[in-house]
Amino acid sequence: MEPLRTSSVVCPGAERWGIAGTATPFEPFASALGGLPREAFLARIVDPVLLVTRAPRAVGDASSEFSTLILRPAAPRSGGEALLVPVIKRAGANPFGMMVTVGRAGNNDLVLTDPSVSKLQCYFHRYDGRWRLSDPGSTNGTFVDGARLRRGEGVLLRPRARVQVADTYEATFLLPEDLLELVAEREAGRPFGQRAG
Repeated sequence: MEPLRTSSVVCPGAERWGIAGTATPFEPFASALGGLPREAFLARIVDPVLLVTRAPRAVGDASSEFSTLILRPAAPRSGGEALLVPVIKRAGANPFGMMVTVGRAGNNDLVLTDPSVSKLQCYFHRYDGRWRLSDPGSTNGTFVDGARLRRGEGVLLRPRARVQVADTYEATFLLPEDLLELVAEREAGRPFGQRAG
């Protein structure tokens, strides 16, 4: 069986989150794959994801008379609109083969269209089997667990690290094992981030 990449489901409404490309709404994803045994889930989901829980609405959103950004809540709620965005290279996007780039420019692997995001905001890369996040010098900063990344320095991402891009996007970095645990928490009726124990 071929692994299911989280990018295989296109979210038609992702543009209103200011995210160009593919994204998967968390609730339908969890409903569809929640019953899988651990081994089957991890055989199908092979890439890390960002669980985006806050993003600006796209300019021209019918619910706002002004062009002011309206931010989503910082944590998903039952029936909320959290999106899973794969942390993967996009074929032909850019020459940076060892990194997954994030930024406003269309040649990034993950394009965030809000003007507060730099053309190249940050990038994910694997180092000694672990994921790191670096900011090459963005204007409005990239934050991990509340701490702003220094220009050119990377930080190892802990399980469920909180990532903030500029002051507009918030997400949780999830490895496939973390995503499986989050789906199990949802099935058990526990609020986001509340682990058993």
